[in-house]
Amino acid sequence: MKRLSAGAAAFAAAGMLVLLYAAVLSFFVRLASGLLLTALLGAVLLLTGMFYKPLKKRKWPLGLLCAAYALLLAFVLFPALYSRNDTVTYDEDVLIVLGAGLDGEAVTPQLENRLEAAYAYHLRNPDAPVVVSGGQRDGEAISEALAMERWLISRGVPADRILREEASTSTYENLTNAKALLDERSARPCRVALVTSGYHVYRASRLAKAAGLDASHLHADAEWYALPVRMLRECAAVVKYWVSGT
Repeated sequence: MKRLSAGAAAFAAAGMLVLLYAAVLSFFVRLASGLLLTALLGAVLLLTGMFYKPLKKRKWPLGLLCAAYALLLAFVLFPALYSRNDTVTYDEDVLIVLGAGLDGEAVTPQLENRLEAAYAYHLRNPDAPVVVSGGQRDGEAISEALAMERWLISRGVPADRILREEASTSTYENLTNAKALLDERSARPCRVALVTSGYHVYRASRLAKAAGLDASHLHADAEWYALPVRMLRECAAVVKYWVSGT
């Protein structure tokens, strides 16, 4: 049996590790599209390793694949790197927290991270009303907004400082609906502090601007074990945003 070359072995091993990671993670998080994209990437890496020798003979296909992998890596990392410098000044008029899924009625770890960041902001700017934005998806017992409101009240945030936006099921709807809710309360333009996960800041900020919001951002950390999948999924969402504007 012929031994694989170092290049072939590296691609094959990377592919198997990515596939194993996606399989294990599927038991812990509900990220159907992200897991599918991750598994697809693993399969392509594995196939690159399996067909490494014929690809290398022709040179340009392997070079093109390597360039595509490098471009994908840069593209996936960009949204996360974009978020590292928060732009909030802690004197904004309103705080908006974007939803991130529930487990029944309980907030998920990712959503709790966003709420922790929002609560820390509230302690520094308690006069700013908090808009919690998120509807009810399949498998969720209540709206994300209601679960977020309950979490914040349990930490001592006054109920009369919280506004619920419960109709949205996407980032685009989060922000357009939040803008409509704020416009109903006051015709005066306001400055908004936007809280979401770090990898999500780039797209959320662009959509906030498109919705007519004057928004700064504050990033929340994501669970380290699911971050690669979330970043890959966000990569696809950014492409969708560039194409459709939503």
